Amino acid sequence: MSQTEWNTTDRILYGIMCSGIMLWAISEFIEACRTRPKIQMMVLSTKAVQDSKPGPDESSSAAVDE
Repeated sequence: MSQTEWNTTDRILYGIMCSGIMLWAISEFIEACRTRPKIQMMVLSTKAVQDSKPGPDESSSAAVDE
């Protein structure tokens, strides 16, 4: 296999091309982070859901003693 010799013009053009691709990738990443959808909480109903089992109260053994 033969090795190719890079002259100064080839190195400069390759560097400009790589720099352009790097700037494009960074700008795409910044734009994706800037326009990402924000998380919002949706309220589906206003009625309170009541469980059939009552939760542990202070007199039960499931309550944590301090």
